[in-house]
Amino acid sequence: MAEKKRTPLYLIYDDLCQPMKEVAEKVSLGRRPKQTKTELKTFLVINLASRLRNLIAGDLTNMPQCYGTITVFCKAKDDGTLNIESQSDVVDAVIKKFPISGEHIAATRPQIMMEGEDGYGYQVTQISFTIRGKKFD
Repeated sequence: MAEKKRTPLYLIYDDLCQPMKEVAEKVSLGRRPKQTKTELKTFLVINLASRLRNLIAGDLTNMPQCYGTITVFCKAKDDGTLNIESQSDVVDAVIKKFPISGEHIAATRPQIMMEGEDGYGYQVTQISFTIRGKKFD
């Protein structure tokens, strides 16, 4: 049976997810999970710009530079106050993964865009980055 050919969007997410799996307990795509089997102390959400779908119709070597985001979620302390050390450690670990040079994309220039809390007991930091395509086989 022939191996199923992966879509360009799948390959892009895969290149981004591989290094991030070492940083947090869970990596989700597009949006945060509504629920998990166990309470997570840390998790990440990787999101790509919706216009990226139009740009990857052809060869990614022709894809203009785009943006993506990685949102870091870190459980606050039991009393609801900031867990500064834990949040800082995870954010720093994400940023240290850059530049990401995957098989299909290169991701560079991480920048912290927003910090806050989500109302569900997690501190949130959003990191933007640039992405450009490489040649697909």
